[in-house]
Amino acid sequence: MPSYEYSRPILLEILMATRSDIVRPSHGVHDVDSSIEIAHRIETMRILLNSIGRAKEAPPLVLDRILYEVRLLLDLPSFAQFAKRRFPLRPSMPTRDKMAEVLPMERPTIRDALELFHRLIVDLQAAAQRELDLGANGYSPEEASARLANIVPLQKVAPVQFQIDQDRLKVEHHYSKSHPADQNNVTAARDALLDQGNRILESLRTSNCDPRLLDALKQLHSNLHDMQDVVRLGIQNIACEELRLGFEPELPTALAALIKGHTTAIGLYVAQFPEWQQFADNAARVELNPDDIRQLRNTAYDLVAELEEDDRVDIEVPASIKFLADAVKDPAHASKRTSFALLRSLENLIAKIFRYAADLVSETAGEIKKTVSKTVAGVVGRFVGIVLAGAMAVLPVYGKFADTAWMKSAAPLVQSLLSNSPK
Repeated sequence: MPSYEYSRPILLEILMATRSDIVRPSHGVHDVDSSIEIAHRIETMRILLNSIGRAKEAPPLVLDRILYEVRLLLDLPSFAQFAKRRFPLRPSMPTRDKMAEVLPMERPTIRDALELFHRLIVDLQAAAQRELDLGANGYSPEEASARLANIVPLQKVAPVQFQIDQDRLKVEHHYSKSHPADQNNVTAARDALLDQGNRILESLRTSNCDPRLLDALKQLHSNLHDMQDVVRLGIQNIACEELRLGFEPELPTALAALIKGHTTAIGLYVAQFPEWQQFADNAARVELNPDDIRQLRNTAYDLVAELEEDDRVDIEVPASIKFLADAVKDPAHASKRTSFALLRSLENLIAKIFRYAADLVSETAGEIKKTVSKTVAGVVGRFVGIVLAGAMAVLPVYGKFADTAWMKSAAPLVQSLLSNSPK
């Protein structure tokens, strides 16, 4: 495993070369605001690296923050327009020989280079934490909370994201945004799809079709109408098409063809949204085997059963998780996108709850809320404990991927918060 001393010049070169390429105007027209946003993220990481200096080892807390920033950058919808550009391996690059060793592909992209940056930081973080048993032992609750705030990422692009409103867990919905240049086309396509969907629903209501198909298409139509959560809409569309295939023998030929055309058109519709494009690209790069999918599905069903019994959880939360688990009922034949949808949405749930636990402890330490210590004992003891148990069950799956390796370091810290919370 490369040392920090070896990795530092490579890390800095990746950041500087990427920033230079992204802000250079020679690539023609691109989103200037996105360039500024990404350059700001890169500059933040460069400053953090420079704060370490030329030490032989990097402080874990600084590595945590850098890891947080690079994950945020890779998951930005605005990054997609730059991700496939060729990484500028310049002949004068001081670290060119080292870079060739760690970035051996013939024509690496900017995404390839930043994912290498991510892997190197993950390796350095693992080395820094080995002596501390993943950081859990020897940390006070306040220190564990601070580490969690740096380790745990923000929620990522997925069918489901979560929010906590007055200590109540809910699904967080957000408006689906297309590229400004595509807005007129998107609006026209949506209007046409809504008209078509109304005709299909009317035909299904007068047929003898299975009610599951009707319910699924009604939900699809409702979400299309609301213009929210385009990634969830895309996954619902895949689920509807699979139901259509299953019930096709029961449907009139013309109606089955109309539904197929409708799901195909919605697939083209969601493809116009940057969020869906980013989600689909990420799903294509992740390899989950049937055992992985089965573990995710079983853990999801366990979480559903527990969360349904908790009065601090809005009913939409377990219903949304169950929908995603149902979409991969047969792990051997589950699609990459539906499998990744469950993987990412469960990660979002775990990340949200872990950050919530850290925030509660931070508030307690700062005496922001005098009632929080009791909340930590009650809410964390039950509410956070449910999700922690789920996280522990799926650690072998999430541990396979660099961008979800944070969970392995975060889970022991949350365990330490639970054991030290007021009784």
